[in-house]
Amino acid sequence: MAYVFRGGIMFRDDKTSRGEGDLHRFEPKKLVLYAGGDLQVDVGARVLRGQPIAKGVFSPVSGTVADIADVPGGTSVTVESDGEGALFPGLVKMHKKLAECSTEEIIGKIRDAGIVGMGGETGSVADRIADVIGKADVCIADCAGREPYVTCDMAALLERPAAVINGLKIFLRALGVRRGVIAVPEGSAAAKKLTEMTKNSGMISVLATSRKYPAGDERRLVYSYTGRELAHGADTVSLGCVIFNIQTCIAVYDAFVSGLPCVSRVVTVGGDCFTGEYNVDVPIGTSFGDLIDAAGEMCAEPVLMLNGGPLRGIPCGADGTVGKTTRAILLLSEKTAGGSDTDISPVCIRCGRCVTHCPERLMPNRIYDLIRDGKTEEAVAAGALHCVGCGICSYICPGKAPVTELIAGLKAKNNSPEVTDHD
Repeated sequence: MAYVFRGGIMFRDDKTSRGEGDLHRFEPKKLVLYAGGDLQVDVGARVLRGQPIAKGVFSPVSGTVADIADVPGGTSVTVESDGEGALFPGLVKMHKKLAECSTEEIIGKIRDAGIVGMGGETGSVADRIADVIGKADVCIADCAGREPYVTCDMAALLERPAAVINGLKIFLRALGVRRGVIAVPEGSAAAKKLTEMTKNSGMISVLATSRKYPAGDERRLVYSYTGRELAHGADTVSLGCVIFNIQTCIAVYDAFVSGLPCVSRVVTVGGDCFTGEYNVDVPIGTSFGDLIDAAGEMCAEPVLMLNGGPLRGIPCGADGTVGKTTRAILLLSEKTAGGSDTDISPVCIRCGRCVTHCPERLMPNRIYDLIRDGKTEEAVAAGALHCVGCGICSYICPGKAPVTELIAGLKAKNNSPEVTDHD
């Protein structure tokens, strides 16, 4: 039986599928990569799949460098694919057995592959491992996300369960711990499949999590595993847990068995403008527009495009590109996005829904009023900095009050770290 946390929200089945459909693959004719500098290619050069473009940036396809341009914060590199997928000959897989690999070798391999957290946690995975060695006694691979429409992790897990399990084993070896857990929603097809695959393992088990949102954030995951609440502002290792997204596990596994760096990921294209979710394994650098075209015909006219889920996502345009942390591209109709209400002034009607559903036991309506009235110190005292940014308060507010947005702005001004979202 999964632990059920206070607050949160249970979405109807038509709001979120289980990600059990086919996993598609798509390669665009052209893609755009972004680098900080120190490019290793020139315009006109032929590049191969997995070839370094810059530090931590690799070509996801074989083809030709068509353009290099300066952009805010770095450089963009446009690569035209030749459709051949020829591999870079410099790729080096790990030739040792895992039991013979040292922590330093594993960290070095992960760093060389340019792997970052792929569930929203961002940051170098190699650095994260180095930071928590000796502090954790369990490593959790997270596939507990329940944000509507976003089913990319479940699709990736069902397609490659063995890669997730073996990627988790690599993390266990690097961390020097012997307990690995794969967190999946209670009653899901993945829970049954993984339970069967790990039943004889002495190191890896399956953790059934609540089907409520936000079951996938780190505070809820730690509670599900330990039965204890993580202190506000504390790292998960304070309760002995370190968490990685399941797509991060897959990327680590691929780096070891083939030497292929992080050049693709699974992304959901969905929203109520489509009849279902389109989960696709797509090269980094693919434009959102190309991805939407590949998803097929829409059933409704979109008024809002989001990079991410409907509660945590940010508005974007078709000219955006898939990055290592891109989880979903959603197209929402006027009915879902509330486009017809844009001329209505937001107002709190004191219904108390945000208080009932807040997983952090805050009073979002009270914090919203304080921030709006400029009483920031009182808002902080009321717990504003403890908000995890799940977005539930704004999502369910009948008065369309931008509660989440105002609290996020206050947290940014106070340099308050966001709780890692694995959802």
